Amino acid sequence: IPRFGRLHGDISICSPCVIGDSVRAVGGMTVVLALVEAANTRDMLHMALCLLASALHQNPQNVQDMQVYRGYHLLALFLHRRMTLFDMQSLNIFFQIAACEASFSDKQKAQRTQSVLSNRITVSEATCDDGAMKFDDLSSVGSHGDLMEDFVEQKDLVSNISELENADLQQENSNCIVLSNADMVEHVLLDWTVWVTAPIPIQIALLGFLEHLVSMHWYRNHNLTILRQINLVQHLLVTLQRGDVEVPVLEKLVVLLGVILEDGFLVTELELVVKFVIMTFDPPELTQRRQVTREAMGKH
Repeated sequence: IPRFGRLHGDISICSPCVIGDSVRAVGGMTVVLALVEAANTRDMLHMALCLLASALHQNPQNVQDMQVYRGYHLLALFLHRRMTLFDMQSLNIFFQIAACEASFSDKQKAQRTQSVLSNRITVSEATCDDGAMKFDDLSSVGSHGDLMEDFVEQKDLVSNISELENADLQQENSNCIVLSNADMVEHVLLDWTVWVTAPIPIQIALLGFLEHLVSMHWYRNHNLTILRQINLVQHLLVTLQRGDVEVPVLEKLVVLLGVILEDGFLVTELELVVKFVIMTFDPPELTQRRQVTREAMGKH
């Protein structure tokens, strides 16, 4: 039996809203920080930190609110109390908040690919020239089979070089990290009063992240400029003066300072290093000289 129906009401258009915008209607970043403080399990901490990362990435106003509310200081304070729940997954979320992965335009990719191809052609031409010289000197080389083996070895060499170049190209494109949140680095990642209670692998991974920012090829100057604006060297020297830092972490700190030193110290950084050396210089104790005993001179 056919049935008829009538639709009553007006048409309304529904558009999806991201969590970064929706959270502002219920309190904004204060609610997100309260969730971090209230986390009492590892899963709850993961969800709260994921919500924090999404809110900061999806709405620039949330980033400004974090600065106004001194939210990064509060985050470090709450994290210090929840360090027993912190793990590598949480640390990776912090890395995503502090930096973002760069994307290259098609023009830059084409230029890089063209340079790789030109290098490959140069290697191939040099290989062909060597092969032609060997073909001219066939009588001095030996049998025809030996010559074919030489060509096969050279072909394998060219293929190996091209594979290495392609691997380097993929690695450079995948490891291009741009520092995008200096406040997160300064007030959370460089606050070693928080990280000193974390496991050593987490501390080393954190320093490795900073080392990667200043040692990579792409955007190195950008990252190093921002890190110097927040006094990275001073933070590292203060951490070196702490007496509760483990030896592997101290070694990683020295490596990071060495990477920055390769770019050259600024005048202010050089003054900090000189003061650090003077304050931490501990000269060895002087050994007491042996007193020479002299015999009493007798009467003659």
